[in-house]
Amino acid sequence: MANAKYFELNGAAIVVDQKDEDESHLFRVLDQMANDVNLLNDMSISSLECSHVDASKDTAKYFFSLD
Repeated sequence: MANAKYFELNGAAIVVDQKDEDESHLFRVLDQMANDVNLLNDMSISSLECSHVDASKDTAKYFFSLD
């Protein structure tokens, strides 16, 4: 859940907790996402900003001093 919350806090996801919400809430969230292109674009940009594109390469450089 921590990873999901991280992405939600950064605008890259909407977390629907099963124990706290019912199926009508899930439907509303999915309907909003399906009908709001701006929301999806914003979430897409946010998810890219959350990513660490060169994480594997950076880790290898750190541990093995590779260039």
